[in-house]
Amino acid sequence: FSAFGWSQYSITGTGSGNTYTQNFDSFAGTLATVPANWTWSWTDYSPGGFYNRNTGYSNTNSTYGLRESSLPGTDIAFGGKIDGSTYNLTFSVVNNTGAAISGFEIGWNVEQYSASSNATPVAFSYRLNANAYSQTSATGTGLTAVAASTLGTAANLASITVTPRVISISSITLADGETADFRISIGNGGANNGLIGIDDFTIYAIATGPCSDP
Repeated sequence: FSAFGWSQYSITGTGSGNTYTQNFDSFAGTLATVPANWTWSWTDYSPGGFYNRNTGYSNTNSTYGLRESSLPGTDIAFGGKIDGSTYNLTFSVVNNTGAAISGFEIGWNVEQYSASSNATPVAFSYRLNANAYSQTSATGTGLTAVAASTLGTAANLASITVTPRVISISSITLADGETADFRISIGNGGANNGLIGIDDFTIYAIATGPCSDP
């Protein structure tokens, strides 16, 4: 996919004590505020800045920093209102632990800000090095999840719908110095999709053998 930049987060330790977190609160719906180590494929959209759930439904297909209120300092999600295509948000890492990694534990929230006349799938896939994206050795509640229900006329929800997702990847070998990309795909639900965001992303690596930190 096309991307506006590329960088990789350096994993230097394993176990839950070395969890990476990203709440996207610094994202303002602009290219300049995409968090480090992340890329997006929404190259055909103009960044829309902030979208506020309580100030009216947007008919503009765009990428937004989604939030509950127009007031500053509120919780932000990375998302947008999209068309019938699939758009990807990708987090990239490099193994700098000095040993092989055998798996990952990943979590995030899917946040729905408006109703939709079509359901909007939110799916997960990953790749090791330059291999093809797949769901091999991945299990959990977010491999293919429908976030936006079919509710008729598009309109803001009375409150945000939050759906937690948890993914475990096991039985892999990511050698020291090798890379991995984790992709969350949103869309392919037809026109009038609801506004969908990704928030509160976490990930940590699992070491090969019994030496992973607790």
